[in-house]
Amino acid sequence: IIGKAENIEEGADTIKTLEPLNSLKKITGSLTFNRTFKEAKSFGGLQNLEHVGELNLGSSASGGTFYFAENNVVAEFGNLKTVTGAVNIVANIAAIKFPKLEEAMTLYIQYANNAEEISFPKLSAINNHFTLKNLSAIQTLSFPALKTVAGNFAMDNCAKVTAVEFPLFESIGRNCSINTMAAM
Repeated sequence: IIGKAENIEEGADTIKTLEPLNSLKKITGSLTFNRTFKEAKSFGGLQNLEHVGELNLGSSASGGTFYFAENNVVAEFGNLKTVTGAVNIVANIAAIKFPKLEEAMTLYIQYANNAEEISFPKLSAINNHFTLKNLSAIQTLSFPALKTVAGNFAMDNCAKVTAVEFPLFESIGRNCSINTMAAM
């Protein structure tokens, strides 16, 4: 868990960098970033992480939307290949990049209001639910390798999206819901 769970005074959290974790390759359990880890400029230090049980960047479990001190923070996990649980991102973040992630149990991205890029070029399977919700800046949603979503598929209130690209998409195991895509 990165950052204190409870509400604390602005700047009171002493964690400023993740660089001491740069040799970390595997976390069997959850990696959770609480809302108090606001001073982050990047997620450098986790660049060698290849596997995590679950990734939570500001979620209902950590008290709601994650607001960074700066609006240009990029969540990039360059070597992460597998997430056996959920990828939960509820954060005002400039970009979300997972260039090597191939499989996750659930993908949940919400309130990433500054995100102009969401990149999962190798993600081919989601073994439960896929949800993109309340993304106000993104214009193109592209998941070039995604073939299956075993659970529910939902895209809601992505107002500026003008292009959706899922060229290999084959199946949704449960419900499909696409709502309020005003620019399409």
